Amino acid sequence: MKKIIQNSIFILFSTFILFSCSGDDLELTSANYNAKLLKTFIYDSDLVGEWKIKSMLVNKKIDLNADGESNEDLLRETSCFEEMIYTFKGDKTFTIINPTLELTMLDDEDSFNCQPPATISGKWSIKDDTLILFIRTNGADLVERKHLVLTDDLFYLEINEKESMQFINDKGNSSVSGLSVVVLEFKRTPKKF
Repeated sequence: MKKIIQNSIFILFSTFILFSCSGDDLELTSANYNAKLLKTFIYDSDLVGEWKIKSMLVNKKIDLNADGESNEDLLRETSCFEEMIYTFKGDKTFTIINPTLELTMLDDEDSFNCQPPATISGKWSIKDDTLILFIRTNGADLVERKHLVLTDDLFYLEINEKESMQFINDKGNSSVSGLSVVVLEFKRTPKKF
């Protein structure tokens, strides 16, 4: 009897999850991380460290490297972001090394160029499952809030269309115009702080 009740609760909970998540949310959660490892409460110390980009999911399949294989992971199509690193220190400061991919059309041919990485720094905090970045740029204070999903050695950030422009500079008219980053996945490096 106890086993039947446990199975019933599991089925009810699974059904609730399936109907309460959008298709994109469900794909992200089931494909990219194990729910048992998901941290529901994030301590600041959980995020302290150096994190290197592991995948960069975009809104459509693309083939930038012309190998005949389309991907939704931009890192499989360009080496532009190999040096993308987020560093969070215990003193609540952060540094982000952020390359940008420029998409253009030159002489009726697509041109995809890596721009030199920008270094962004500031202060950070976490509230519930939201990462808050306080950035001072060009004499103005900017606050970015990003939904954060964290496991022991991975974290995911949902990216909106406006934030995507930090990674993709779309000059228009290329075969991949309208490309937008939707999720960043980072893996913890062994570097200690």
